[in-house]
Amino acid sequence: MKKVNTTKFTEKTILDSILFKLSPDPIVILQGKKLVFVSPSFLTTFGYTQKDIDKGLTYDKLLSKAELKRANERVNERLSGAKVPDCFHLEAAKKDGSLINIEAKSTTIEYKGKISVLTIIRDITDRIFGEEALRESEAYFQNIAEQSPNMIFINHGSKIAFANKKCQDIMRYSQKEFLASDFKFTNLIAVADRNLIKQNFKNHMHNLDAQPVNCDMIAKNGHVIHTAISAKVITFQDNLALLCIVTDITALQNAQEKLTDATINLSTQKRELQDKNAALKEILTQIENEKLQVRKQISRNIDQLLMPILKHLKKNSQSNQLRYLNILEETLNELTSDFGINRHDDLTRLSPKQLEISNMIRSGMPSKEIAHVLGVSVRTIEVHRNNIRKKLGLSGKNTNLTTYLNKSEGIDYLESTK
Repeated sequence: MKKVNTTKFTEKTILDSILFKLSPDPIVILQGKKLVFVSPSFLTTFGYTQKDIDKGLTYDKLLSKAELKRANERVNERLSGAKVPDCFHLEAAKKDGSLINIEAKSTTIEYKGKISVLTIIRDITDRIFGEEALRESEAYFQNIAEQSPNMIFINHGSKIAFANKKCQDIMRYSQKEFLASDFKFTNLIAVADRNLIKQNFKNHMHNLDAQPVNCDMIAKNGHVIHTAISAKVITFQDNLALLCIVTDITALQNAQEKLTDATINLSTQKRELQDKNAALKEILTQIENEKLQVRKQISRNIDQLLMPILKHLKKNSQSNQLRYLNILEETLNELTSDFGINRHDDLTRLSPKQLEISNMIRSGMPSKEIAHVLGVSVRTIEVHRNNIRKKLGLSGKNTNLTTYLNKSEGIDYLESTK
């Protein structure tokens, strides 16, 4: 057996030690399996009394079977002088059976003339739970991040500590390239936007107001990607880091540019249409003016050319022709007054012969006279009169045909059809 280097401690030395009295971590001295000395904090932590210690409490009461085997091996190795780690983790049991996680640091001493093991115990249950929770949280975060439709980076300083799969898909770099020690997040940013991103990240790390920013990122293949970057300071692997959520807004920006172009084109087309409408109005006004001039010219021609001839015919006509010529003169006068532009819907149903007879009826000519002028029988004229009444919707009504035809609408239309 190797000679064990020990430090001599007396019971009085230990009891007088301020460290022993005030240490929040339990301190025990083992000889074999027996706890021959314990600090006050051991009694508080494990729920035992000094009487339990005096009765010969052994450390196997503090450990499960699996942990006991490991502990026995370490104690035997240490007592034999073998080199063993000073610190190790175990699961220990309190007097009431509840379990705690402990970190034990041991050294070999001489106590009351015997080789002993001095062990300082620290309850690390909360730390273990915290580490487990952190590992679960990180695993949960990684699971969520890998399913995210956005790129997610975690930056330590200027370097990338994490990049989800979407980063690889869009930026075309491998995970190994992203996490390389000489690869910086700013390598991904277009040169024109790098200062903007550096300042934004700096503001985040100094708790200054920093809004999401839009910038261009450059993929490995040189493709430009329009992005929106939102950042937040987090703790990652016990260090402050910057969580960056990067949204590819290329499609959105392209759509916005197309929308802007479409809006500009629409405005241009609207202005062109307004110009065309103005031009059309001007043309229509010109056409109306020209039509008015044509009407005036026709009226002048009737007054200057037709009316003198008509007057001459009246002077040299027989009595049976004079009535017909009077009708013609009246019609020409009315035609020149308003050019016959108003139409009566009912009269549009009449045939040319019926319109001719209607015009004579309106002038007050009886059927016999109309028959004489047209060279037909009175019976024929009566048949025409009945057909005219049917087409005008006067059949069975006590409405005088002459009166009806002399209404303003009828007059306008009859004059326009002569």
